[in-house]
Amino acid sequence: MYRIDLRKYNNIEAGVYGDYTVLKEIHVISPADVAPANGILIQKVTKRPNVMWVRRNKNGILGPVKRLTTGDQIAAHTNHQVQHMDTDYFEIFDISGGEYPPEYNEEGNEIGGADSFQSGPIVEYKRNQAQIDDDFLGRDIVFTRGTINHVGTCVFYPRDHPRYEEIRGLAWDDRTDLPANGLPYLPYSPALDERIFANPLPSNIVRHIVNVSWEFPREGGPDPAAAAEPPHTSIIESRIQSIRTAAAARGVPLRPAAGGRRRTQRNRRTCRANRTRRN
Repeated sequence: MYRIDLRKYNNIEAGVYGDYTVLKEIHVISPADVAPANGILIQKVTKRPNVMWVRRNKNGILGPVKRLTTGDQIAAHTNHQVQHMDTDYFEIFDISGGEYPPEYNEEGNEIGGADSFQSGPIVEYKRNQAQIDDDFLGRDIVFTRGTINHVGTCVFYPRDHPRYEEIRGLAWDDRTDLPANGLPYLPYSPALDERIFANPLPSNIVRHIVNVSWEFPREGGPDPAAAAEPPHTSIIESRIQSIRTAAAARGVPLRPAAGGRRRTQRNRRTCRANRTRRN
């Protein structure tokens, strides 16, 4: 049986806003009586974010806390600069002589050959630039804290394996705007998962697990207790509940609103005037 050996380049350390890069080398060791490994290494990738997002204005007042757990939510909040945060997929690495061959630029300098797990800062972006500054005071700014679970599950198929041509011949897509960033890519499906990882396998299965977590900045950031996970009620429901609580504390009874009662023209004018004054 072939043996996959993943060698990590660096330790996992998240930035202030959850950005990280983890590099690893890919090696495939052949059985003693077999020539150096030539074939494909298939990696199943999963990623799961859980992010708390809170804005603080220049007066130091916190806005509502938002919980972001999907790729669409994070893309929308980061001006689509951080994408594919919950996309499960498969990607292929061509293995030659037991290694993922390095790539070189025109000057002959190595520019590839290692796989990376990475994510950009999860924070507000303007003009495609992350709004990160050490000076937190006196301005409107977004803070985040959260966790990201990023997992790669790998298996190797040599070129002479009966299922090699079947798997290599699938409709892999190598466009650079896809989650695999230019590597051959296929979206995840349970049927494809079973097809790729069906026993007997020609190699061991290796999992590369990256767990990233980060907190609000200690200097200038919000108090974690003041920006806890948001409740499962809407802002309007929370405001109504606070009014009822304050009224009960003063001993003022609150009468339920009459169903179907229409406002008079005078009441509508008064409400519009009040809204104008508050703004």
